Amino acid sequence: MSGEETKRLLVEATLRLLGREGFHAITTRRIAEEAGVNVAAVNYHFGSKDALVKQAALLFRDKMRELFSVLDAPGLTPNQRLRRLGHQFAENLVEYPGFLKTFVAALLNGQDPPAPARENVERGRDLMVSYLGQTLGGSDESIRNDMLQLMSAIVYPAVLGQHSATLYEVPFHDAEYRHRYVEQLMDHFGVGPAEDE
Repeated sequence: MSGEETKRLLVEATLRLLGREGFHAITTRRIAEEAGVNVAAVNYHFGSKDALVKQAALLFRDKMRELFSVLDAPGLTPNQRLRRLGHQFAENLVEYPGFLKTFVAALLNGQDPPAPARENVERGRDLMVSYLGQTLGGSDESIRNDMLQLMSAIVYPAVLGQHSATLYEVPFHDAEYRHRYVEQLMDHFGVGPAEDE
C-alpha cells in the first residue's frame, strides 16, 4: 500500500470515528484499527493524532461546504432552497452525529467548539435566516426565532439518536421517516411546497 493510500485511509477512518463519536472519544489505536493499518502509521504520516484529527476535521468542513454549495444552484426558489437545506441538515446530523455531540458538549461545558463545527453551524444558520426571510418575511427577530425553532426541531432528534424512537416513537434515523418529518416541519412553518415553484 502506498503512503498516499495509507494517509487517505487514516483520514477517512478518523472522519468516520469523529462523525460517530466526536473529537474526544477517539484514540490513535482506534483510528489505526478503523483504517486497517499499523498504529505507527499515524505518527509516521501525520506527526501526531492531533494533526490527523485536524486534517479529518478540515475534510469534514470541505464536505459540508460542498453540500451547502448545492443550494447555490441556479433556478432554485427560496422555498426549494430552504427545504433542501432542512433535508441536508438532517442527513448530515444523522451521518455525523459525533460532530454535533462534540459541538453541543463544548458549549454546555463553557468551551469553544472546534472551528470546523462552528463554521458549519454558522453557515447553516446564515443560510436558513436568508431563506426564511425570503420565504416568510417578517422582522429580524421573528426570522431568527423561526430559524432557531427549525434547527432545534432537527437537532434534538438527531442528538437523541436511537432514543428518539424509544422516547418519542419518532424513528428519526429511518431515512424515509426523516424525509417525511422534515417535509412536515417545513409545512408547519408555512414554507410552500418545493414542487409548485
